[in-house]
Parts: sequence; structure tokens; C-alpha cells
Amino acid sequence: MLCMKVVKELMEILEKGTNTEALNEISAGAKGAEAEEMLKVQKKVEHFMIETDMWLTDVHALKEVCVTMEAVMAARCRAAMDEFKGKLQAFMLNPEDAREFRYKVYDANQKMFSDEIQTVARTYAQWESFRAMNLVIQSHGADPQLLQMTDSKLNGGKLSDTATLVNGRILMLY
Repeated sequence: MLCMKVVKELMEILEKGTNTEALNEISAGAKGAEAEEMLKVQKKVEHFMIETDMWLTDVHALKEVCVTMEAVMAARCRAAMDEFKGKLQAFMLNPEDAREFRYKVYDANQKMFSDEIQTVARTYAQWESFRAMNLVIQSHGADPQLLQMTDSKLNGGKLSDTATLVNGRILMLY
């Protein structure tokens, strides 16, 4: 039920265009050929991470990899939503199914598209988690959104390169 609620709210926000700036990456996200291209980019990033250790020692390389992976995760979420939306539209608009709307909606949500709903919810949660941690990486922990509820001050105003690299490694393991 929670997955259905998340997917319903997310798709409704994006459909109406009432999303926050944080969701722009998904709302304007890759579609069709662009989504295919993002999957190729993901493969390149994975190859880069396996074949080189630059992202382990170079903060700038790490930041580039994290930005690319965030875009890949947004594309995955968009692709999952588009697939679900297409299947749902075909199911709901099937002229051969004369049942009442409420029964069709129930069957769609509870029986027919449970896997698709869970996939959208999972890819959205993965993107949102990655995006939040990437905010730490990109700002060295100094973004005002991260520090709004604390009086704590970072030594030197931000995380050191070493701390950022460690956090980045943890993020990329995610």
C-alpha cells in the first residue's frame, strides 16, 4: 500500500507540474532514446570505476561520477514510471473490459501492476537517497540544506577532501 501511495503522489505531482526543483531531474528526465543513452553512460561509469582508481583519490573525478550516476538513477526512475504509465493506460482504456471504473482501478493496483508499482517506488527511493548523499559530496557537507537544523560548525567550513572521498566511496557502494 505504501508503494502505491508513493507512486500515486509522485506521478500526480509530475503530471501536474507542481514538483519542487529537486524533482526536475526526474520530471524533465530521459525518455526513449535518452533513457537508452543513460544506460550506456551507466556502463561507462561502471567500467571507469572498475578500471581506474581515480574516483578513489581524486575528489573532482568522484564528483563527476556521482553527478553522472544521479542522472542515471533519475533516468531509471523516469523509465520505470513511463513503463508503468503505458501499461496502466492500456489496461484502463481497454474497450473490451466493460467493468466499472473502481473495479478496474482496484485490479490494476492490487493485482495487475504490483511489480511495476514496486519498481517505480524502489527506483524513486534509490534516486532520492543518492541525490541527498550526493548533496553532501558536491558541497563537501556545507550546503545550507544540510545544516538547517544544527548549530554545529564544520572545521574550515566544509568536509575535508579525505572525508568527502570516504563519503563518496560509501555512496558508490550503495
